[in-house]
Amino acid sequence: MTLMKQPIVNINIDKLKDAVKGKTIALMMNTSALTNTGKSLIDIMHFDWDMNIKFLLGMEHGVRGELQGGVKVKNCKDPVTGLQVISLYDFPGLRPPADLISQVDAVVFCAQDAGVRHYTYTPWMMFAMDAAAKGGTEIIVLDRPNPMGGDIVEGGVVEPKHFSIIGGFAYPYRHGMTIGELALMYNDKYKIGCNLTVIPMEGWKRSMWYDETGLLWTPPSPNIPVLDTLTAYATVGLLQSTNVSVGIGTTTPFNLFGAPWINGRNLAENINKLEFPGLLCIDKYFIPNYTQYQGQVCSGVMLICYDRLLYRPVTAALNILSLIVSDYSDKFNFTSVRSYDDRAGSSSLRKDLLAGRPAKDIVSDWETQADKFRNERIPYLLY
Repeated sequence: MTLMKQPIVNINIDKLKDAVKGKTIALMMNTSALTNTGKSLIDIMHFDWDMNIKFLLGMEHGVRGELQGGVKVKNCKDPVTGLQVISLYDFPGLRPPADLISQVDAVVFCAQDAGVRHYTYTPWMMFAMDAAAKGGTEIIVLDRPNPMGGDIVEGGVVEPKHFSIIGGFAYPYRHGMTIGELALMYNDKYKIGCNLTVIPMEGWKRSMWYDETGLLWTPPSPNIPVLDTLTAYATVGLLQSTNVSVGIGTTTPFNLFGAPWINGRNLAENINKLEFPGLLCIDKYFIPNYTQYQGQVCSGVMLICYDRLLYRPVTAALNILSLIVSDYSDKFNFTSVRSYDDRAGSSSLRKDLLAGRPAKDIVSDWETQADKFRNERIPYLLY
């Protein structure tokens, strides 16, 4: 019995099968690595294809997606396949060493990006490419959709001294690229020399959001449970590494932000006065069950994005940050300067906010950077 329609977009599993035939491989995958019918690609490759899989590389949230952010993945046996999981957290700079990667003919990478730069899976792919280039190991990227589409580019790019696990090279906050396209750009622009194979999707168009692909959605991480969370994540992600809760520990992470010292009603009204197309804010009280402000009553704002095509989350984010820093200068602070600057891509945003620079000027600077990147990325676009 057929339970679902054929997806519009095809994750090219057949080409992957051909690409790994006869090779000893490592898998850099997680719970978001699914076939077109929603089956775990790890399980398919192990049980059905009978591949020679030497080990799995454990990224953030674990191979099966059960771990919260910040919880270190441990070396262990995968409970389903029995394969060895090697934690990437155990290596200096979170970078897999060349002597580990050189133990296999190829590393297969497949993980769902969130469309926002500070998502660790894609930089980890780049770290693996760096290591693979030293020993000639092939990196095979099975491409997946950018869940927020591939047309819109927003935000500033990362300065070289802030390249990190939340920004692997100089690309914008909302990059509008797939993981495969980012891999191609990184390999060429920085002359990495990786033996890179990207297996494109079939049927994906840059205008498509994830729910238009026909593919099954599975949370790529615990705090992005549904597709609607993505626009919220793109809006309040830059409140991370501050003393403002982004709703983690509630049932609507990233759709909420606030703190015990914020007046949610005033803040929601002030944001709505700016009339961001596609966005409505309402005041909301919430109590996080864990992490920041656990068990404390927070007053804050709930984001309602009612038109995702009109809405520009990065513009909204910069204005929201400016309002909070200005209105709560005696309460607001950055909990980790280094982490915040890596997330923003430079120290400029933090310094501009503290200096009271108008949000429209920061937005203008970031738009200039995004426009430049939009042209630079053209040779690497597959769709």
